[in-house]
Amino acid sequence: MYVDVHHREIDAIHAELAELVTALSAATDVSYVELYAKLIAHTEDHFSEEESMMRESGFIHAAEHLTEHRQMLQEMRQFQQRRLLISRAYIRERLPERFRLHIIRMDSLLAAWLKDR
Repeated sequence: MYVDVHHREIDAIHAELAELVTALSAATDVSYVELYAKLIAHTEDHFSEEESMMRESGFIHAAEHLTEHRQMLQEMRQFQQRRLLISRAYIRERLPERFRLHIIRMDSLLAAWLKDR
């Protein structure tokens, strides 16, 4: 899931995200609910930081990036509200690839934009 975009701040946030997803994949039912809430809070903070970078730098692809952030958070919240079994499958089978594609398509473009500023 973790892809280096060669931007110190963004890469650090992604490394923390990867650790949370890995921990969730191995979590017991008791710790899973708490970790999932931490994942959503981390993702909200992560996206907020990226969105600040986009605003401050005048990132020209911000609208598309923001739309994907909203879609991903909505998807994560929907699975949080569903049964534990479905949510665990989402974390193992869908979320890592979803974040990986987001990093490759969106965050690498943002990192390149920020480097040029």
